[in-house]
Amino acid sequence: MESANDFNRKQYQIIIDKLNMYENGTLDLSRLIGDLEVLLGHIKDEDNNWRTLFLRQWGRLEDIYSIALVENSPLSKVDEDNIAISINNIRKLVQDALNDYLARPDSFIINSASVIDNDWLMCPYCTNVWENTSQQAMVICPSCNEASNNPRYQK
Repeated sequence: MESANDFNRKQYQIIIDKLNMYENGTLDLSRLIGDLEVLLGHIKDEDNNWRTLFLRQWGRLEDIYSIALVENSPLSKVDEDNIAISINNIRKLVQDALNDYLARPDSFIINSASVIDNDWLMCPYCTNVWENTSQQAMVICPSCNEASNNPRYQK
């Protein structure tokens, strides 16, 4: 069974992926706005202040896009700058939420990564080995995206 915290973590990572796709030109603004709205709707039990801050930045994106659409005009340099600011603010909110998740043990996660040496861990799910020296409670395998307990974590 997946915990709400781990489910949210996966949504946060998808949000970051969507932001990167937009910045790389593989996702248009309209789709980004829609995807962010859906992903936010899936996040469970998140702090109301966090949700309000996210919605404020998302709303800025929607406003910029809607005005350009209604005026049938391309995005201006100012629009693009404001989009970049909102995307950076969303990224910071999401990264902070991810860092909060990693900082505390998740009682629903029973598997622990294995220490290979001082700098490397092995995933208990896919046996991928990756460089990681984190002391946080949780680690995320970059190959399978599964969370596991960090054997280096000290309470």
